[in-house]
Amino acid sequence: MERYLEIYMKKTFIKKGIFTCIAAILGVASSFAQTVNTGTVTPTAICVGGSFTVVYTTSAAVAGTPTFSVELSDATGTFPTTPNVIGTGTASPLSATIPAGTPAGAAYKVRVTAPSPIVTGTPSAAVTVNTAPSAPVVATPLDYTVGETGNLTATAISGATLNWYGTAATGGTASATKPVPSTTTVGTTTYYVSQTIGTCESPRSAIVVNVAA
Repeated sequence: MERYLEIYMKKTFIKKGIFTCIAAILGVASSFAQTVNTGTVTPTAICVGGSFTVVYTTSAAVAGTPTFSVELSDATGTFPTTPNVIGTGTASPLSATIPAGTPAGAAYKVRVTAPSPIVTGTPSAAVTVNTAPSAPVVATPLDYTVGETGNLTATAISGATLNWYGTAATGGTASATKPVPSTTTVGTTTYYVSQTIGTCESPRSAIVVNVAA
């Protein structure tokens, strides 16, 4: 009887060991089979500090609601050893932001990475990163007398367009037409203008207008 129990226990132990090994192999195979495909990046030309979205798909259902990461390459399209994570989320599309200080370049790529097990996604197509231009050069201060015709002057760099904001230091609505400064009363008024290249807008320059009697 004891011999029979010993043989039975050995067989049971061996079966459990086999099942454990099979489960481990299947788990490893599953992790290798899992893939993350990085899809469309919108827009493909992004300003430093600007946000964009990236679509991704997975080859198999992911348990729970894991947090996926968006990683940014260097300017040559090479991903660093330490991931440069610029966005996270639990569902496609993910939102990400180009960090301040990122150099301009036309060969950047992004990829989406899945956690637990870590699966590195395929790289996206090339993404262009643009830096914002500097504030436009302006003539300031401008001194006028009451009733004199005023004129604001700003110079945009090559390829840029000027955006006039009237007296709004922040916010407001940009106009391609520069305002005519009021000289009807004595006082000081400040006008603001920026410049844009592509979708990247510069800081605003201030033009101070002084009106004397």
